[in-house]
Amino acid sequence: MESQVGSQVRSQVESQVGNYNAFGWYANIVDYSWVSFYDFFSRIGITKNENFEKFKKLLKSGLYDCIQLEKFCIVCRKPEKINRNELYQLHSLTEPAIFWKDGFKLFFIDGVNFMEDLWQKIVRKQLTAKEIIELKNIEQRTIALKVKGYESVLEELEARKIDVSMVQINGKTKEYELLEVELKDDRKPAKFFKWVDWSTEKEGLLRVPPEINTCLEASAWSFEEEKELFNPLIET
Repeated sequence: MESQVGSQVRSQVESQVGNYNAFGWYANIVDYSWVSFYDFFSRIGITKNENFEKFKKLLKSGLYDCIQLEKFCIVCRKPEKINRNELYQLHSLTEPAIFWKDGFKLFFIDGVNFMEDLWQKIVRKQLTAKEIIELKNIEQRTIALKVKGYESVLEELEARKIDVSMVQINGKTKEYELLEVELKDDRKPAKFFKWVDWSTEKEGLLRVPPEINTCLEASAWSFEEEKELFNPLIET
């Protein structure tokens, strides 16, 4: 968990201030994990090492990162706050994903880094669908599409309806749709399956593989069934 946050932060700091792997690298957030492991054996008396105890004391001072140069050392304290999603990726839609007392901050959504101005536009949904698909970074484009909502994106980009299927749900006839739109995140146009939840009768939207060409194929794919064996007349 610590190493994941550390690697995400390091990659972004390097892109902004340079490659600090060129310097000495000793004592940082990555060390907390292995130190806690060996500290257990130290506590139960199996091992005792004076240098290890000194190193542990250094980490306990609140160290987050440390860069050693020829005649001085740059030390960074722990951040004021770290926000993560359920996968422990740096993430926040309301504030910086990680920030320090001196005001330095980094913005992430689901582990993907953004400069603050772009992050602000995405979380406030100020970008148009056309502006989003013009983003050069594919990871940022994918996140921006997710935050804006595919329903809104499909409407703005005037997605093309390529197949329609009528299905009986709770005694009512409902319409399934397979839509196609160019999102510039693949070699082929993106396809979306618009379906109806049989229990709530609310519409849902699911992105499906580009090789799918019919609503039946899309429905079979969503149930992980072979399309040749999937042909329901009524959904319950």
